[in-house]
Amino acid sequence: MSSDWPLFMRAAQSRSSYFIGETLSYADETSPERVTDVTAPEYLLKEEEVIRRWFLMNRPGTYAIPYLKTKLNGARRRVQNA
Repeated sequence: MSSDWPLFMRAAQSRSSYFIGETLSYADETSPERVTDVTAPEYLLKEEEVIRRWFLMNRPGTYAIPYLKTKLNGARRRVQNA
């Protein structure tokens, strides 16, 4: 995992923060030496779920509505594509 990840998580515990559930940038994945290339995707998804759950439980007023909107939009897209 990125060495910045623990820093951002510690900062989020003591400062106002907001979890964005969308990709903001894309990394070049052509180099096999990258840490992100060898990290199991399942592990990253589990970490993301743990963090999202923490934010939803500890700050529901800030995160619940955007989270529900994202889930509803995903469900709406799946229904339209079916």
